[in-house]
Amino acid sequence: CVTVFVEPMDCSTAGELYLPNAFSPNNDGENDFFRLYYGNRICIETFKLVIYNRWGEKVYESTDPAFKWDGSYRKKEEGTAVFVYYTKATLITGEEIVKKGNISIIR
Repeated sequence: CVTVFVEPMDCSTAGELYLPNAFSPNNDGENDFFRLYYGNRICIETFKLVIYNRWGEKVYESTDPAFKWDGSYRKKEEGTAVFVYYTKATLITGEEIVKKGNISIIR
């Protein structure tokens, strides 16, 4: 006999989507990736992130809220630069969150 306890998930207070405005992909173990910080990723039903360089080229895209961008494009490291991101997430509560901003790579 196995007893399973399931704790109900409260996604109404799951927190705010946070995307940093800079990261340093230098393999020092700190801030090496651009990624999403969110209290409870299980509350995200759909997700999309797109990153563009200053010429408007799409350099990264993900539908995984656990993404980690290492600052590369076509398998080459991007230098110190500023990029633009757009992200849209739909929570299981139906709430839609859209964020736009800049990301700086610091090398």
